[in-house]
Amino acid sequence: MRKISAWLFKFLVTIGILYYLLQNIPVQQIFTSLANVNVIYLFPAFFLQIGMHYLNAMQLKIFSERQKMEFAVLGLIKINLITQFYGLLLPGELSAGLVKWHKLSRKNKMPAQAMACVVLMRTVFMLSLAILGIVFFLIEMPYHSTPILLSLTLGLACSVLLYLSIISITVSNVIENLLNGLKFLEIPEFIREKARNFWGSIKRFHGMSLATSNYTLFLSFVYHLAGIFSVYFIMQAVKINIPIISIIWIRSAVIFLQLFPISISGLGVREGAFVFLLGRYHVPSSDAMALSVIIFGITVFMALVGGAFEAHELLFEKKVIKNDLQ
Repeated sequence: MRKISAWLFKFLVTIGILYYLLQNIPVQQIFTSLANVNVIYLFPAFFLQIGMHYLNAMQLKIFSERQKMEFAVLGLIKINLITQFYGLLLPGELSAGLVKWHKLSRKNKMPAQAMACVVLMRTVFMLSLAILGIVFFLIEMPYHSTPILLSLTLGLACSVLLYLSIISITVSNVIENLLNGLKFLEIPEFIREKARNFWGSIKRFHGMSLATSNYTLFLSFVYHLAGIFSVYFIMQAVKINIPIISIIWIRSAVIFLQLFPISISGLGVREGAFVFLLGRYHVPSSDAMALSVIIFGITVFMALVGGAFEAHELLFEKKVIKNDLQ
């Protein structure tokens, strides 16, 4: 019942935001902006998105190997696409993360190790995103916007703390001592056991060399760089011309805003954020909406590819089970 209520709340928020935007931005103007899109620029934007999935898979492969989990890069790309598919259907980033955890743990039967990989992946993603957002926002300082700076700073602080707790032995020991002080709490033994397994898997990352840690961070920055230029090309297609520095921090801010679990697949939040932030650069609201629609369209297309992989996997497994029974 609680899940249904949460989904209904997000649905109502999504509808409410989109209704407000469409009340203030004539739909005809949005269709006009979409009709005038220069399609040529969408091809590099799309291929950069494919490259992002490859970079993400390379990074995940390094983390999974540290946990003694064997995956091919192409297999991890497929898992990422399937996760993106379920991300459209399930409420919130947490649900999509659980799908990725399930897919990773199912093959090797190593749930704690899979969860450790998902947590570190997300942490590195947020850390590099926050760094880019803050640095380029401070470089440009287009206007006084305390909420944007505070949200990016909060994201950076949380990401740094979580990253150090995973990578650094010293910070990890401090956290472990704090957790040991909670032994007086009445926590069921099976939960304690799962927590110990998870923390043991986290500790496996302590042995990563500095070169490996830096390389995974480098891959994350390259991933975001590809995402930045993907947005840049889509903006060129819609004829939005703002400095690349602005695109970097705006993309970071929009992604952070979408992490708040208040809408379905970020719908409404993403559109409202683009309209507000790009409006400061005198970008017409209809063009900002067209930009958001195209970004979401590419996301849906990639997710449908993941859906096709998932359907094939489910049908194949059903066929295998049926043959085994015969």
